[in-house]
Amino acid sequence: MAQCSKRIVASGPLDAARGKAEMRRFAFEDQGPANEIREAFHFEPRRLPLSRAKRSRRLRRRLIGAALGSIIFGGALALWRPANDAPSPESRAGPLAPLPVWTTVANAQPLFGLASPEFALDLKTYEVQLHRTGHGRQDIMVFGDVGGSGPFLRLIVYRVGTEGAPAAAFFVDLARRAAETGRAITFAAQPTALPTRLGMFEAADLNMTRAGAPDATCLGFRSLDAETSPAPLAPTKPADLRIAGFACAATKGDAAPALTKEALACLIDKIDLLPSVADTDLAAFFAARDLRDATACREAISNNALLDNESRRLRPAAP
Repeated sequence: MAQCSKRIVASGPLDAARGKAEMRRFAFEDQGPANEIREAFHFEPRRLPLSRAKRSRRLRRRLIGAALGSIIFGGALALWRPANDAPSPESRAGPLAPLPVWTTVANAQPLFGLASPEFALDLKTYEVQLHRTGHGRQDIMVFGDVGGSGPFLRLIVYRVGTEGAPAAAFFVDLARRAAETGRAITFAAQPTALPTRLGMFEAADLNMTRAGAPDATCLGFRSLDAETSPAPLAPTKPADLRIAGFACAATKGDAAPALTKEALACLIDKIDLLPSVADTDLAAFFAARDLRDATACREAISNNALLDNESRRLRPAAP
C-alpha cells in the first residue's frame, strides 16, 4: 500500500492529465494484496448462467437454423440429382408379387395311368407340378370333356415333400382344388367311406359350377390316411401319398345318368403305376392292391351278378 502513496505534482493541464493516467495505471498495476488474497482462497472468475428466457431464445434460434439448413440441403440435392436416377416404373409399381407355390415341369415323366375303358383313350392333359420349397410332386390327370358338357375326371396324385401339408377338412380341400380349375362348389353332401383296392377313400355328392356352363353333378373324393381308415381296410400306401379328385357326369339334359360311388370305386381301382417308374415303395403298394377283394366296386359287381341271376330265374318260360 505504501507504493500507492507516490505524489504526482501537476504544473499545468497537460501535467494534470498525465497525473490522472499515472494514478489509473498505479491502481491497476498495484494488485499485490488482491492477488495474494485470490491465490490464498483460490478464487476463479465465473460467468453467470443465462436466464431461462435467454436460453429459450438461443435454443429456438438453433432449431430454426437447423431446419432451414435441412431444407436448403434437400432442395439442392433434388436439383443436383440427374434425370437417369429417377425411379423406374418397376419401383413405382410397388412390391413384387410372391412367387407361386407350385411350378409346372415341362416334359416331365408321367408316373401313373388309368386303365379304364371309359377314360383310357380320352386323356386330355397330364401335368406335373413341383413344390417350390419342399419339392413335393403333384401328378394331375384330366380325362373327358373338360370344357364341354360331357363327363370328365380330374385326378391328382400327390407325393408330399418336406413342405409339410397338414390334412384339411374334406370340403375345404375339395373347394380349393375346384377353384384351381375355375369352378366352385355350390352343394356338398356329407362324405361317406368308400373302400377301394388302393385303400379307404371318402367321397361325397357335389354340385359344381363354372362361368358360362350349367351345374355339373359330381363326386368328390380323396384318400384317407392310416389313422382315419378302418382297420380291416387300412391302406398300406406310403404315408406321403395322397389321391384326390372329381368325377363329373355329363350335363347334356336332365336324362344324363349320375355317376355312382360304386362306379367311382371302380375308376379308382384302375389307377396304375406305369412300368417305367423305378420307385420301390410305389411299386410295392400298387402290386399289393390286387390282394384286396372287399371293395365297393367288387361288391357292386357281385350284387349286379346276383340280380341278373335272380331275374333270369324269375323270368317266365317262353310258351
